[in-house]
Amino acid sequence: MTQEPFTSPGVQQKITDLYALPDNQLNDEAALVRADFPTWLKDNFILSNAQETYLDNMDAQFIESAACDTATAMEFRLPITLTETGSTSMTTARASKLIKKRKNITMEYSETGGASATGSLDFEIIYAS
Repeated sequence: MTQEPFTSPGVQQKITDLYALPDNQLNDEAALVRADFPTWLKDNFILSNAQETYLDNMDAQFIESAACDTATAMEFRLPITLTETGSTSMTTARASKLIKKRKNITMEYSETGGASATGSLDFEIIYAS
């Protein structure tokens, strides 16, 4: 699978490519996301040096939560979006970022139907200089 730019259109293209996979391959990708989300991101997206450094220094609790939610959304082929607002210049070392994760996923389980999920997962990166 090809690397995509880490932008809104790049994320949408990656999701389109992933959701074209058979269930077993998509579930393998979701397992990789759960196991090591930062490495999966680096393997699947073209990141600038500044983006890689930022990713490497993110709080482990946020990464773990994002990994779990992303993997679940992938397993059930739910929409995943990335929105960027503000100045997206990654060359400015002093630019600050706020990353918001909005999970709107409802999971259900029944003996006859098994697990199912509906909803979406949205990430928003807000840049401020």
